[in-house]
Amino acid sequence: MSNERGEFRLSTAAPGSYRVRTLRIGYRPEVSDAITLRVSEELERQIVLSGVAVRLDTVRVAGRNVCRSASDSAAVVFGAWEQVRAALSATQLTGAARYVNATTELYQRTLDPSGRRVLSQTANLSADFVTQPWQSASVVDLRRAGYVVDDATGATLYFAPGLDVLQSEAFVEDHCLRLADKSDRERLGIVFEPTNARRRIPEIRGTIWLDRATSELQRLEFRYVNVLPEQESNSAGEMEFARMKNGAWAVTKWTVQMPVLQRFVQSRDVGGDRVRVMEIRVAGGALALARRGTDTLWARSRTIAEADPAPDTTRRPAFGVLAGFVIEDSTNQPIPLAEVSLPELSKATSANDAGAFRIDSIPPGIHRVLVRRVGYGPADTKLSFAATQPTVRRFALSRAAMLDSVVVTAPERNQLLVEFEENRKRGLGHFLTRAEIARLEGAQLSTLLEGMPGLGLVRASMGNKAWLLSRVVPSMNPYYPEKFEQMAGMRVMCYAQVFLDGTLLNRAIRMDSLNIGAKTGQRATPPFDVNSIPPTQIEAIEFYSTPAQTPARYSGFGAECGVLVIHTRKR
Repeated sequence: MSNERGEFRLSTAAPGSYRVRTLRIGYRPEVSDAITLRVSEELERQIVLSGVAVRLDTVRVAGRNVCRSASDSAAVVFGAWEQVRAALSATQLTGAARYVNATTELYQRTLDPSGRRVLSQTANLSADFVTQPWQSASVVDLRRAGYVVDDATGATLYFAPGLDVLQSEAFVEDHCLRLADKSDRERLGIVFEPTNARRRIPEIRGTIWLDRATSELQRLEFRYVNVLPEQESNSAGEMEFARMKNGAWAVTKWTVQMPVLQRFVQSRDVGGDRVRVMEIRVAGGALALARRGTDTLWARSRTIAEADPAPDTTRRPAFGVLAGFVIEDSTNQPIPLAEVSLPELSKATSANDAGAFRIDSIPPGIHRVLVRRVGYGPADTKLSFAATQPTVRRFALSRAAMLDSVVVTAPERNQLLVEFEENRKRGLGHFLTRAEIARLEGAQLSTLLEGMPGLGLVRASMGNKAWLLSRVVPSMNPYYPEKFEQMAGMRVMCYAQVFLDGTLLNRAIRMDSLNIGAKTGQRATPPFDVNSIPPTQIEAIEFYSTPAQTPARYSGFGAECGVLVIHTRKR
């Protein structure tokens, strides 16, 4: 996908002759002349979209089906479908590039057979790159077995169409397309339904909606067909799409509804076997915030619960909830990415950009709550939780004295950068300059560091945290994670120290009984999440994998596990 300046780069697996197909929402697709590429050759080409912009505001709906018509109606439908494929392709490319960070609200609900009453519900926040938020079967598997299948255990699996499936040639071949009768002055709908050749295979039919004025993709809604009547009337799905301010695309809301069936075996005299809906399960989510570095690309004004409230339920939750905000005590400003945990229950979450957090499914009783963020003193307290109402608290953290020197004067900053150049000339460590950092603009810091010799990364099993270590030295003084840290993917390792403008961010601590496997009082360097520092704020980076390489300024207890030195840019 081209960037904001229209620049792009394509790589081929082998030399040869290629054509370049260009899709841009609102314009007709363009296919270039053949381009010959030789081994190791780089070519630069300018692609001009010379065709007139596609206008959907003049399309008249005639209700004719492409499967049965080769008239101008088919050309109109396929012209609109090309705009859909362009948006789907852009959404898939945005996820593959892994440069847009997303905060996502996920939920699961269980409804009664009527679908009007919630029996249970869970929700949580997830931090990761913008990507397709659900799993889908491949194009080949969906074409062969369909969208609803029974696995070896007897469970019924419902597949939503993936972005790659919707833009595939196979999807167009297997579905008839026509303009929706419900199209209006603002929206144009394209109805898709399975062809007659697919009538014996579980399929989907639905409508994709586009904005008439801009040709932009807005929404997809679908239902499952060629299944049992009880399944067809109680199963459905939908997705919403949005174009972010930098031109990238994302799925901003999605949901899939699936009935749980039970078959009752009866005599033919009383009508034979009967199928009953026992409950309805709904899985979904919504994009809450999308950022590239410090730049907010897209934000939802309301939460899932506010925008899509669940029906009333007569059952009270059996668990408590902890919700609230983390702020700085002196300024009352929110503290993003603060870690809120219940260590004894192995539950943890991170505050969002507004400092807000929420932890569900807390057993009633008194539990320890720990709130911490690098650069601040922790809050450690005990709270009482009840099953009848949420526990709402505001935690105010104080800045730790050890980070006062992070705000450095210009002479001090200049001296550190002078030392950076001197260390780079000696060649004992590994270095990144501002120019090298800028080449991967928008990437997370862990992505920039991956190629450094001797540097290792431990990535969180959920979310986008990453912790740094040296792959050269043995684990002499390993850090033993607490239980909730282990569940997040942290391992027993000797983690590197991280300096920011000359100040150590993760000073060695004395571990206690919560650090599983550690001897009480044993000192170790706790891991630091390198992705909490945006590369856009970094001027230069140094990394030393062994104590023999490390300059005297950064030597000390814990330096044997590696040292990362970060110099920030002038403000």
